Parts: sequence; C-alpha cells; structure tokens
Amino acid sequence: MSRQITTRSGHGALSDPAGGKITIVPHTLANNGNTVNYRPCTYYSGSDSFGFVGNDGGTPPQGGDSDPATVTIDVTNVAYTTFEIETNRPAPWPMQTSYEDSRTQVIYLSSEIGGPKTITALALNVHDRPGQDLKYWTIRMKHTRRYNYNSQPFFETSGWTTVYWAHEPRPTTGWYQFDFKIPFKYNGADNLLIDFSHDNNNYSSNGMCLASRMGGERVLMSYADSTHGDPLYWNDFSAPGLWISSDVPNIRLKSEVSGTPIVGDFEPDCNVDIIDLVILCDAWLSGPGDSNWNPACDISQPADNFINERDFAVFAENWLEETE
Repeated sequence: MSRQITTRSGHGALSDPAGGKITIVPHTLANNGNTVNYRPCTYYSGSDSFGFVGNDGGTPPQGGDSDPATVTIDVTNVAYTTFEIETNRPAPWPMQTSYEDSRTQVIYLSSEIGGPKTITALALNVHDRPGQDLKYWTIRMKHTRRYNYNSQPFFETSGWTTVYWAHEPRPTTGWYQFDFKIPFKYNGADNLLIDFSHDNNNYSSNGMCLASRMGGERVLMSYADSTHGDPLYWNDFSAPGLWISSDVPNIRLKSEVSGTPIVGDFEPDCNVDIIDLVILCDAWLSGPGDSNWNPACDISQPADNFINERDFAVFAENWLEETE
C-alpha cells in the first residue's frame, strides 16, 4: 500500500520521515510510509488540513487510488515550560503560613524559561498543603538582569506586573495552577523574576512546595507576624530581615507562544513562495474599490493603498524566507 499527499496544509509544514520536507504535491511517501509529520506556523492558531489518497496497487475500479481523504488538525499555540530539576526536595517557600505574612522573590534564568512567550498561568508543585487559606495571595513578574542574590540582596520595589491576586483557598497537593488575571509578555532574553506573597491575620503550619537546589542563591524571602505592614511594599528599610536560599521552587508555566508572520506570507503557510507570488500578482496595480484589491498585499512601508513595485520590492526581500 502506497500513500500520497495530494494537498499541502494551509498553515504549517509537512514532512515525510523517510523523504524530508514536502514542498510539492502530489508526494508519495517514501518506503511505503504511513506517517506524516506536521508542524504548524508559530503564529497560527485554528484549524488546518491536508489531503491524501492510498493506493493498493490494483486496477480501478476495484483497486488503485482510494477516494480522496482529508486530515484535519486543531492547532493551538498553548505550550508548557516546566522547571523541575529535582523532584524530592520540599521547601516551605513561597507558602510560609507559619507566619502571618511572607514574601518570596525568585530568579529564573532565561535558559530555563525558553524563548519569548505570553505567560498565562503558573503552577507550583505542592508537597504539603499549607495549614490555612492564603489571604491576599499575590504573584508578580518582571524581567531582570540579575542571576543570583550572592551579593546585595534586596526586594525589588518597581516595575512589577501583578499577574494574579486572590484570597486563595488552601492549595491542594500536586501541581496547583494559578490562572493569571493579567498575562505576562516574557521577552525571551532577560531572566524572569517572580514574586509571591500572602498577608494573613493569623498563622498555622507552612505549606511545602517542591524545589530544586541550584548553583547560586536565587531565592530571597522574608516573613513576619503583621508587624511590618503589607509585604508587597517591603524594601531594604521596612522588610523584617532578608534570607536567601539556593532551593528554587519548581514551577510549570502555561503560555501562548506567538511569532510574527513573515511579510509576504499571504496564505500564511510559514514561507514566502510561488503561491504568495500568485496572490500578489492577482492584486497587482489595484487599490481600494477594485475587484482584485487585497489589503494584505499592501506591504510597502508606509502602506499606500496601492499594489505596485514598492510592494514587490518588500516581497522580494523575503523571497523563500520561512519559519517553523
């Protein structure tokens, strides 16, 4: 039985495990293969599809090509990034409910977080539940150039994005997720600073979250029993002492991975090719109101509501560019 790809996907790249990237159809899978790899464009989310037929080697009408079939893929741009070097080291931060108030500030390196993404949720791996609810539980994020607190530890006082806040019921054990109220756009280059705090009016027993011991002191924390005000505003002068640790809380980040479409990829299908050239030609010398006007082809800078050689020059600069 041989299998042939008859139509390419509209928003991704197909490849034959035994024959490489599929750029021309029809394409017969090598070595009577029955597997196709699909990778969506990084900037696409939605439904995608491609077509195929099978051939049993017989003679029509009893044998030969099958009826055309379509594979449909639901593409999502949700991704998960997990920082979990160790899985058996519990630590009492950032849920230090043996005190009424606590604040924990943690550095995560860019190499641990990955490329640019819009972070929409964070989970902590809870080993032991805290003894009570977390009042005014707040998670904040910001970019940082710091790698550790080995020298000059201090609480950051500005530049934060508050991504989550709630009177949080006692978190249950396992990965406990906080769905952000405000997403954080991580740039993929700087390190990531995450600040956790709670502000209760009583205390009980600590919650324990799994952590990983790293090379530098990357955790900064403080705690008190309602003697130093709101922990969100603790600084060098108002914090009730500072403690550092190399046991970094394990986290799992949920994010929406996004990218920028290549200029000239009018379909889009992750590259600028002959199909995009045909689309540009169909709109050639058109403007608003013309039957062949296509505003997507107005790619000159600045756009001028007319498809001409200025748009073609931009298109030519990106000819055969691709992203996956």
